[in-house]
Amino acid sequence: MIRYIEKDDAKKSLLLAAKCGLYSKDDTYDFLKANFGAEAIVYDAQFKANLKPRTFHKPLSLTAYKCLQRRQHVHSHAYFLLDPENPFDVVDYWNLPAAGMILLSLTLQDYKEFEQPFRDFGALAAYPINEKVTNHVVLIKARSISEDHLQTVADWIRSLGFLKDFSTMGWVPRARQRFMPPPRNNSPANRHGPYHYWTRKVKGRTIAVLLSEPEAGIYQEWIQNNRRLDRLVREMRQFSARALAIQTGRTRP
Repeated sequence: MIRYIEKDDAKKSLLLAAKCGLYSKDDTYDFLKANFGAEAIVYDAQFKANLKPRTFHKPLSLTAYKCLQRRQHVHSHAYFLLDPENPFDVVDYWNLPAAGMILLSLTLQDYKEFEQPFRDFGALAAYPINEKVTNHVVLIKARSISEDHLQTVADWIRSLGFLKDFSTMGWVPRARQRFMPPPRNNSPANRHGPYHYWTRKVKGRTIAVLLSEPEAGIYQEWIQNNRRLDRLVREMRQFSARALAIQTGRTRP
């Protein structure tokens, strides 16, 4: 099944052209309709609300059919929040899939129209990486999106209540930058990260959640408190063992 955005509509939006593809010649659309039964779609609120992952092909996916990307192991699925008319954001929207990520693109103007696609995409992203680690969807912001806007969208997603493990990420460098060796001038200005992960065991599996900088500060305090509690419990057990040894006369209770 092939679906496309009408040429005139795609021309009006840099993001729509990037998502679906845009042919310069009108007869290309006629060819798709005549030979593959392609149909035009209207990118409106109704379409967004009923969007299902991987239910149809777009001209862009036909063009890239043989460009098979290897899906990355962790955070392979992401909601990508961007400015639809910012060319740098749109280029990143292209490059992240090239690095092995599967994206659901969102904008500040229409993200609330994607409630059901949010749920479907989140369910698709939750799969076991191995016996102990489970993948979960992450929200990534493009470089032009502020941290406040990222947090606003993240809070709305959490309010839907369908994601148990959900985290956010700042801008991710482009595919070429992510996999190139570190620059010789390894100054702080040339680095990205650090990335903070919180891991825990759930039913025998290790769940890894990527934390933002504010979240990492909160969790660090909680972790330190938990370590203090563990230390106090160990000391209490040692005192109890000594008290029992004194009362019973046993040297090793």
